[in-house]
Amino acid sequence: GPVLVVFNPVASEREDAVEATVRFGGAAPLAVRVLGPDGREVPAQVVARDGSEAKLVFVARVAPVSFSSFTVLPASSPRRSELAVSRSMLANARYSVAIDTNGDVASVLDNEAGRELLASPLRLQLFGDEPRKWAAWEVEYSALAAPPREVVTGPAAIRVVESGPARVAVEVVRHAAGSTFTQVIRLAAGGDRVELLTDVDWRTPGTLLKAAFPLAATSETASYDLGLGVATRGTNRPNLYEVPAQQWADITDAGGTFGAAVLNDSRHGWDKPDDHTLRLTLVHTPSVVPSWSWLDDQKSNDLGHHRVLMALAGHAAGWRTGRIPLTAERLNQPLVAWQAAPHPGELGRSFSLLAVDSPAVAVRAVKLAEESDEVVVRLQELADKATSGVTLRFARPVTA
Repeated sequence: GPVLVVFNPVASEREDAVEATVRFGGAAPLAVRVLGPDGREVPAQVVARDGSEAKLVFVARVAPVSFSSFTVLPASSPRRSELAVSRSMLANARYSVAIDTNGDVASVLDNEAGRELLASPLRLQLFGDEPRKWAAWEVEYSALAAPPREVVTGPAAIRVVESGPARVAVEVVRHAAGSTFTQVIRLAAGGDRVELLTDVDWRTPGTLLKAAFPLAATSETASYDLGLGVATRGTNRPNLYEVPAQQWADITDAGGTFGAAVLNDSRHGWDKPDDHTLRLTLVHTPSVVPSWSWLDDQKSNDLGHHRVLMALAGHAAGWRTGRIPLTAERLNQPLVAWQAAPHPGELGRSFSLLAVDSPAVAVRAVKLAEESDEVVVRLQELADKATSGVTLRFARPVTA
C-alpha cells in the first residue's frame, strides 16, 4: 500500500496524532490499517474522501528528530475504537470531557490525576476595548477588571465531526456580537491534552476577545513560559495585569498536588483575574479615542479570520513533573507526513538525526557555524536545576 514518511522536528521521542493526505491507485477506501516502522498497527481512521484521495488521521510513535515510514493498507472496516464521543462528551484513556448545552467545555476529568481540572465552564469573553491613548498597544486595567460585556453562548450548533480509533472531535458553532465562533474540541488515542481548535470570523469593533480557563487548581501565582525561561507572576493588579508568555501558562495548586496548563500555538497576551483563572487574549480591536487621522486604520485591527489552537493539559505535582514544556512544544511543532514512493531505502524504516537522553533538557537549535564546518547545538535545561551526565547522540559518531 501507499507509504507515508512522518517527520518529528522535536528532539524527544513522542506519540501524537498526525494528519496526512494519501492518494490511492483507485477509489479511496472507507477504512484503512496503518502499520508503523516496526510493523505494528497503530490507531488510524479516514476523515474525508475525494475520489482517489483520502485524508487520514493516525497516531504515530516516533524517535527524536526523525523520519519514519508508515504503510497504509485499505481495510473493509475501521478497527474497534477505545475512544468515546457524542454531542455532549468526549473521552480517551486520560480525559473525560463534558460539553454543556451552551456549547462550552463544562468539565475535564483527568483520570490520571483523579481530579476535575475545571472550576466552571471554559468561556469566550468579550470586553469593551476603548483605551484612552495608544489604542493599538494598550489594554487597560479597567477593561479587564470589569465583568465581560458579553459571553459567547448558545444557541449552539453541535455535531460530531470525527469518530474513530485515532481521534474524536466535536464541532461547536456559535454567534455573538456580529462574529462567528467555531470550536473543534478533540481528543487523540493516548493523548495527554484536550485540544480546542478555535476559528473566529471576527466582525466586532471596539472589543477585546479572551478565552477564559477557570481552573480547579488555586494559587496566588501562575507560571508563564518565556521561551528560554519561566516567569512566576501574581494575580492582576493595576500596574501588572496583561502579561506576555509564549507557548503555555500554568496554575499549580497551592498544595502542590496537581495543576493544569493552558497551551497555545499563536497568541502571547495573558492575564490572571483571580487565584484560579487564566485568560488568553485572542483578538484586540480597539475603539480609537480620540480619532486622530493616522490612527483611523486601527479601528479595523484584527477584523477578519483567526485560527488559534489551544489545549488544556493536567498534571500531578507541578509543571516540571508534568513535562509541560515538551507538551507545548509538541503542540507547536506537529508531526508532518507526506506520501513517498516505496523503496528499500538505505536508512531503514526509521532514522533519527539526533537525540538528547534527558527529559530535563531540550534541543532548541541545530545549525552550521557561519565561519567553519562545525555544527552548533543550542541546549536548554527545563527544570531550573543542575542536570549532569546529559548525552547528545547524532546519527553519525561525534569525532571532536
